[in-house]
Amino acid sequence: MLTTIRRSKDDFYITIPAKVLSDLGWTVGQEAQVSVDERTIRLDQVSSRNPDSNIEGLALIVHDEALRLFEGDEASKNRWMATPARGLGNRTPNEMLLATNDIETVRLLIGRLEHGSLT
Repeated sequence: MLTTIRRSKDDFYITIPAKVLSDLGWTVGQEAQVSVDERTIRLDQVSSRNPDSNIEGLALIVHDEALRLFEGDEASKNRWMATPARGLGNRTPNEMLLATNDIETVRLLIGRLEHGSLT
């Protein structure tokens, strides 16, 4: 599995599989300090600096997950992100990227679409 590294204004975001986060006892959007030496990349938990950077990071995760849903087709991903969805109360995924709870709702819908389950 490839990991995507994205950059926002001041930070880099790395998508880590939910299973790995769970095994580590971390939560989605958890910030980490990265240190690298010759043979090791180390991630250490840090407390979030501000809520806005967490929202930005979660929004980047949604875009990354949606891109995987559309198998790397950026145009299809962008079209889906801008289209109202019944599973989101007829709101677009893009409209939902302003609050943590709404972002989690979009991520849940993506997960359901990936597994073919909308119930």
